Amino acid sequence: MHLEKLVGAIVGIAMLLTIFLVPFSSAISVLAGAQDTLYIIFHFFLENLGSIPNLPNTALELIAYFYFFGTILLIVGGVLGSYPLLSGGLELSGMVLLTVSEFFSPQYTPSTVVYGFGYYLLWGLSIAQIVQTVAIRRSKIRIRLETNLGKN
Repeated sequence: MHLEKLVGAIVGIAMLLTIFLVPFSSAISVLAGAQDTLYIIFHFFLENLGSIPNLPNTALELIAYFYFFGTILLIVGGVLGSYPLLSGGLELSGMVLLTVSEFFSPQYTPSTVVYGFGYYLLWGLSIAQIVQTVAIRRSKIRIRLETNLGKN
């Protein structure tokens, strides 16, 4: 197995473990609970998917959809971890959706939102997935260039 895919799979597994096990805690935790993981928050929205369009506030509706689709992107990105560039792109897109959703909340500002360790860990893993792919590909190109230059 290629080093890039192996490291990507490890980061993907870490991403999935973070989604399911590490407290996420943010503005939406008022609805779901203070120490809930991202998956529990996602499950809350999944159970109430039919009632989301009936919310009285369109900002809450946007937050619900952003969290729902952001979590789906993170889970798919974690599952596709052995394809690190695709996985990293999906994970970054998911984290952007989760982060941007907080700006729609009328009660919370970015300074009042309390993020849990899971939020920061997911950002770090998303960025690590892209960085490790680029770093490994650059080293492969450098090795090929050195090999080709050495032959001349």
